[in-house]
Amino acid sequence: LGIITMVGHFQNGVEGNQLTVAYSILVSFWSVYFLSKWKRRQQELMFLWGTQDYEASETPRDEFIRFARDPTKDGVVFKVSDITGKMEAVETTPWMKYVRIAGSVAVIFFFMVLVYLTVMFAMWVKLDDTNYASQIGSLISASSIVIFAKVYEQVAVYLTDMENHRTQTQYEDAQITKSFLFQAFNNFFVLFFIAFLKQSTIDSVGFIEVDARNSTCILEEIDCDPDDLHAEVAQNCINGKLQVPSCMTELQTQLLVVFCLKQVLLGSLEIIVPLVKAKTRAAYIQAQMDALKTAGKSLNDLHASSVGEEYR
Repeated sequence: LGIITMVGHFQNGVEGNQLTVAYSILVSFWSVYFLSKWKRRQQELMFLWGTQDYEASETPRDEFIRFARDPTKDGVVFKVSDITGKMEAVETTPWMKYVRIAGSVAVIFFFMVLVYLTVMFAMWVKLDDTNYASQIGSLISASSIVIFAKVYEQVAVYLTDMENHRTQTQYEDAQITKSFLFQAFNNFFVLFFIAFLKQSTIDSVGFIEVDARNSTCILEEIDCDPDDLHAEVAQNCINGKLQVPSCMTELQTQLLVVFCLKQVLLGSLEIIVPLVKAKTRAAYIQAQMDALKTAGKSLNDLHASSVGEEYR
């Protein structure tokens, strides 16, 4: 259905494609239906696997317990639980957890500001009159999305570790929340800006000229009726056609570059990086084994070495 809608874009233009409205409504209903079915299936599996109310009986994380056993750290101690009567690791200063979370929020906000500044820089590059300026700006946006995502992935793990959550579920929930907030902003802000914010800055009365700061947007022709338009706008309705500014073409270019580059680059990294690491490690171990054999070591000595253990 999406392909059919896209064909309509090519035939009638983005603004004149009537399939867009129907497709958008269909996707809205489909998303609600899909999530409802997903939640129902989730409840079924929780019942079958016996994982309902799992969090109520979840044991503390090993990292949380080690924190309590470390005499150099403060805030987590062992005490007898009023519920179970057993020694358990508990926080003596629960309010410190919220202080650490506030620090994490500040770091997330800082990364969001960096994303915003990068998007503004990419938009500024697109205003250049040189060839391929729009593509270069889109490439900058797409590259920044991949780079920020990789850097933030490591930062999110560090921030979640710093918060020192008691259970694994709390730890994972905190990390998912951090990732979702930033990744959603990082991936979609540039698209949201082009689709809604940038187009709204164009002069809505003087349709003939597109503002210089929005030169990457183009004029689209739509059907019009002078009797249904404001007087200042009706004068631009010539022969039943009205030229209106649209950034949808730029949005299409941005979507194409972002998704293609992101999929190709991230997919390549997920394949190439582990492959290179595996080949390098195998070559290193083989070299060490050859050196041990050259030195006249027996097979037992070889297997007893750390290299031999790794090889096995």
